[in-house]
Amino acid sequence: MGISHKVIVCAAAVLAAASAMTVSAEVAPFLQSGRPLEHVEAASGAALPFGFSTYSRKLSLDQCRFALSNPSARLLPEEEKARALDTCTSTALAILERSPTNAYAAAVAGYATALKGDTDGATSFLRLSQRLAPSQAWLATFRLRTRTENLLAIGADDASLAADVRLLGGTWKGRRWLANWYGNRPQARDFIVAEIESLPPSDQRSFLQAVREYMATLPAQGART
Repeated sequence: MGISHKVIVCAAAVLAAASAMTVSAEVAPFLQSGRPLEHVEAASGAALPFGFSTYSRKLSLDQCRFALSNPSARLLPEEEKARALDTCTSTALAILERSPTNAYAAAVAGYATALKGDTDGATSFLRLSQRLAPSQAWLATFRLRTRTENLLAIGADDASLAADVRLLGGTWKGRRWLANWYGNRPQARDFIVAEIESLPPSDQRSFLQAVREYMATLPAQGART
């Protein structure tokens, strides 16, 4: 076997190994689908595996978001809860490092950081997420829900928060969510109304109608977010 042939064989082996590692990284998040809290706990503070594709990274971020929002997570012993938060923070930051424009990673980092009690850090990540994805309503909802659940400061000086409210106020589904938020968070009402008033009259009327419809359900169903 000549030297050139040996070089080709070695190069092929290296490429095959690299290809196998890439496939393994891509497949890992799929293998962990289902029971996200268990997978996050098992990681013991280390980042969850993720691949190179956007979808693979989204799956790992979904695992963290669903795990941390699971009511069972609140019942974990403090040490286990801290490890779960470390895992999700590490996962989001690792993805953000490799993909600096990943707004979902920034939002998940904000969520995990908020649950750790770091209000300033959480707000910073949420603002970054809004700058990276100012027109994605589902992310705006996630960011506002993070603020609501963790009682992060609501103020008119927060341009990213105001932008998220205006974005949702311009869609039918978003107005329904904002009406829910309005009904359940009295401290946010003045802020919401101030932003809604900057929208076209038709959107303002639709929001008021959504609020009326939602408030009418409260005696029978109780407030919910």
